Amino acid sequence: MKRMSEYFGLFRLRERFMEGGRQESTALESSTEMPKRGIGISGRQRLIGAVAGMRRIIPDALFRITGRQWLIGAGAAGIFVIFSGGLFLSHGTVEAVGFCNTCHSTYYDGKEYAFNDKVGMKKPSGVLTGCAECHPQPYAEFKKSAHFETKLLERRPGCANCHNNVHSVFAWYRFMYWQPVAWKEVQASLIDNGLWNDKVRPRLAGMARAGFVESESSACRGCHNLEAKTFRADIRAHKGAAKSGETCIKCHFNLVHADVPWPDEGKK
Repeated sequence: MKRMSEYFGLFRLRERFMEGGRQESTALESSTEMPKRGIGISGRQRLIGAVAGMRRIIPDALFRITGRQWLIGAGAAGIFVIFSGGLFLSHGTVEAVGFCNTCHSTYYDGKEYAFNDKVGMKKPSGVLTGCAECHPQPYAEFKKSAHFETKLLERRPGCANCHNNVHSVFAWYRFMYWQPVAWKEVQASLIDNGLWNDKVRPRLAGMARAGFVESESSACRGCHNLEAKTFRADIRAHKGAAKSGETCIKCHFNLVHADVPWPDEGKK
């Protein structure tokens, strides 16, 4: 009897083992066949599964945020985007050489008039590229000047070194897309020499000189100074200017671009 009970006990153990193997095999086959048959999951079930997966990754705290909190967060994000965009439009800097190519072909080498940061001047903010594309006449004059042909190539200025009150990103956008009258005149003067010489050139020269006077010729002093050995304080005119407080541009104008008379010679 003892042997009989041991035999049946072993038989039952063997049957359990075989049954467990068959169940595991069936489960494995089902799992391998599920992708092939698409397992008949509906869109709703897939969505529930995706949310469940997200719950494992995203902290539960995010799922407990109320609608009001979401609204406050969205408002704060919107304010940040608007503030950042406004800051970029007013004080951002664009100097990528290929920037103009995003809209049209370019015809000039931007490296020839790029800002030179080796002369110790602070780089201004704004659009520092594409100057020659919109102002080809002044650029052609600049290439014939002593400032461009200088033997000290490492100190050759770019447009923004002298004209450091450059267009902001917002001003550039306004010119390109809002087309104010002044900008339309600049565009028309590209093919109308009479308009350029009689109206546009004097206006732009006057604006540039007013900027130099207002800044006390900071662009000139940024490059021409005693430390760089590019300025002589012993010249009589310089000694007189130092005593009277006269600024560089009052004497040194028409050096880079074509001659434009100072409107009031007596007040130079």
